[in-house]
Amino acid sequence: MTTPYLRFGLFLALLLCLLAWAFDPGFRCGMSALENLPPEGDLHVDAYGPSAANYLNQLPAELPTFPGVESAEYAERAIRSQKNLAHYLRTNINEQAIAGKRGRVGITFTVDQGGEVREVSPTRLTDPALTVEVMRVFGLMQGKRLRWNPGKIDGKTRAMELKLQLSFGLRCSDCEGLDQEMAINQMDADHFG
Repeated sequence: MTTPYLRFGLFLALLLCLLAWAFDPGFRCGMSALENLPPEGDLHVDAYGPSAANYLNQLPAELPTFPGVESAEYAERAIRSQKNLAHYLRTNINEQAIAGKRGRVGITFTVDQGGEVREVSPTRLTDPALTVEVMRVFGLMQGKRLRWNPGKIDGKTRAMELKLQLSFGLRCSDCEGLDQEMAINQMDADHFG
């Protein structure tokens, strides 16, 4: 026998659990707290390797970089790679599909030893439309056979898993240095706990 009070209590507990799940902050911003901005398509991307904790313990390690950078220095390649990835995302995301939407989409993918993107999957879903658009853009990357520069450990190419977090309608207040509309930052080792 359930009483109305018990049913109401269970309903309230379920509602609180759903609210806690919906407002879960997910990945931390690598630069500072995110601020709400008008939904004019502002896009912030945090890029890092989830297994980077393992990779960082096996120094010297180089995470995969987006194509179009041929610099000899890894640090320079990493910075230019972030800008190229920002440009690729900005030019391929359909603004009409995400118009007025706010939220975060986390995505994991593997860059294999040949530089191909594999095993793309969403990890954080706040809005299905945003998730569908991000998956579409990564599908384009696979369809165009866009090859990344593979990651390396001790000079040997290795397949590495990466995570991206895309925040739509939210933006990091300290990220103006890379791009007016989108910023990408490589997360530090302290983000891997």
